[in-house]
Amino acid sequence: MLSPIARRGNRVRAGDFCGTQRSVESLELLGLRGFFAIMITGDDVRKAKPAPDSFLLAAGNWVFTGKCVVVEDFPSQVCRQPSPVA
Repeated sequence: MLSPIARRGNRVRAGDFCGTQRSVESLELLGLRGFFAIMITGDDVRKAKPAPDSFLLAAGNWVFTGKCVVVEDFPSQVCRQPSPVA
């Protein structure tokens, strides 16, 4: 799923609730680390889980342009309706 997005020249960012070390190790284990130009983790924000801060920081201004796509790996998050950003 990430390969076509990256091939089109899109900047791919990662947002994770976990700390940096665990996030990097997980992506490397899965062979996905190379896809992400920027990685925001729970270490980079004041409020981590359950707050969406790491995802919002990773998305940056894209959230407000409608050009942001989120790829989620946790079933309960995949099924959740997107919430409006205030």
